[in-house]
Amino acid sequence: MWAHPATFPRLVLRDGRPLPLTATRLLLRRLAGSGNTDPGMTAPECVDRTALTEVCEPGSPAAFVEALFERWRLMGMPPAAGWMMTALGVLGDDDTVRLLVPLIDRWPGEDGHHRAVRGLDVLAAIGTEEALRALHGLSRGSRFTALRRRAGERMVEVAAGLGLSAEQLADRLVPDLGLDPDGSTVIDYGARRFVVGFDERLRPFVVDDAGRTRAVPPQPGPRGDGPDARAEYRRFAALRREARAVASGLLPRWEREMVEGRRWSLAEFHRCLAAHPLLGHAVRRLVWEVREEGPDGRERVVTFRPGPGGTGVDVYGRPVTPGDHAVVRLPHPLALGEELTVWRARFAGGGISQPFPQVERPVHGLRPGEERSSRLRRLEGVTVSTGALLSLVRRGWVRGEPSEDGG
Repeated sequence: MWAHPATFPRLVLRDGRPLPLTATRLLLRRLAGSGNTDPGMTAPECVDRTALTEVCEPGSPAAFVEALFERWRLMGMPPAAGWMMTALGVLGDDDTVRLLVPLIDRWPGEDGHHRAVRGLDVLAAIGTEEALRALHGLSRGSRFTALRRRAGERMVEVAAGLGLSAEQLADRLVPDLGLDPDGSTVIDYGARRFVVGFDERLRPFVVDDAGRTRAVPPQPGPRGDGPDARAEYRRFAALRREARAVASGLLPRWEREMVEGRRWSLAEFHRCLAAHPLLGHAVRRLVWEVREEGPDGRERVVTFRPGPGGTGVDVYGRPVTPGDHAVVRLPHPLALGEELTVWRARFAGGGISQPFPQVERPVHGLRPGEERSSRLRRLEGVTVSTGALLSLVRRGWVRGEPSEDGG
């Protein structure tokens, strides 16, 4: 048997003793008996994951199953042992997620679409925040359209199981990157300290003790800096990479949701956006809109810009204090009406840059007489290049499925 327990890292119990080989064989038989079906469906039936987690050292089951998985890969991933994917979903952890995601994104190009889809099920079965972030990332960024679509469907399924929409789940999965509640952190060299801030695109920068702003902290020096200085320098580099990954997926989504008119409850807005240590830096550089029912039963609509601590002011600087049942929207400039000019002046006067065009976004409205027409005759006959049309994908447009002649 290729999966002989004696040839793999032993499962370690919490008291430091290895799990007996007889128990390991039983575990392997149960995993193998799960067959080649959906990992998310079979995991609860083949192994009691909770019981195994309680008796084993943290990380031990994942290390065991990852070694098993690597052996399966070296054998050419025979379909007869496809239960390996189920085993990953049962015993895997965040380290397993980091091992698996690059493979999932590569497999469709190696004639392994079915295996990649099973990999998505493994991520859903592991179910940690790291796993669900990876699933969401594949739904947005995979090179393969079919895999991207299936990952999106899996996100919807997982979110529905939690009583959420896919967008609500995605909001809850944004990491805080270890930042303090005020959205900052300190890079501490010992003799020198640098306070980390973020710009409108969530790019980090540092401010030194003299108040000078730098894009990155300086290289630690051989003298004066403490023994942890190099580790702190690497921490900033990791923070920059992680913030870039968050921004690349989130800011285009917010822009799309601005166009689509998505709404958040006031509690969701504060918890997931305004009070989020990282996202708050971008939230405070946008205009938001709150809607609620007034005492007279009519809907009250107020635009505002959030400030630190969740407070907000309207376009004239007056405090905005919505009720608990209000809903919040990121308004398109077309919805700002006459306030748009005032908001533009406030942002320009304060030198406030936005994470994507909102108050300075070019808008195009209907001309008099076009409101009731089904045709825009002034645009008929206009010729555009194919390249210009396809470039709309980079601006948030979604290309439909090819139809006749691939169009």
